[in-house]
Amino acid sequence: MARRGTALILSVIMVAAFLLVACVPLCADPVQDKRSQLEQIKNEVQKIDARLEAVTEQYNTTNLRVQQTKAGIAGVERKLAGLNATLQARRDILGQRIRELYKAGNADILEVLTESSTVDDLYVNVDRARRISGNDVEVIISVISAREEAEAARSELEAKKAELDRAMAELAAQKSQIESELQRRNNLVAGEEAEI
Repeated sequence: MARRGTALILSVIMVAAFLLVACVPLCADPVQDKRSQLEQIKNEVQKIDARLEAVTEQYNTTNLRVQQTKAGIAGVERKLAGLNATLQARRDILGQRIRELYKAGNADILEVLTESSTVDDLYVNVDRARRISGNDVEVIISVISAREEAEAARSELEAKKAELDRAMAELAAQKSQIESELQRRNNLVAGEEAEI
């Protein structure tokens, strides 16, 4: 009977030792799980922070590009206003010259010869006729040149405005991404703080 009692006691001790060894990991699991979850959350927050830093840098670069584009647009608009004023002034000069020619009639070389009473008059009238026609050509060329410059400035302005629109859309997308990442980060941190 002593053997049987000893065997029973030994069996009970063995079962108790086995249960104790099996129970320790079960009791330690929640703490270990929490540590593991906390480590995962820390890693995720670090990844989010790294993405946030990269996106914020892109946002700042895009914002700088937007400001530079706006300044470029303002410069082109000033240039275009100046070109339009120059073009209008040259058109006015050309219009005035055309009115003068219309009122005076077309002075051809025969008129210059017949209206000249002396050789000096002839020389002055021929020279004046040549200068007038040369000036007319210069005025016409300057009007055409000013118009081409104004058209080029308008094209440049349209291109800069399109660039600004693209940059603004990019800026909005980056801002949305930053807000989304911040919200995700805040949710992770708030969830962990609530559990602690």
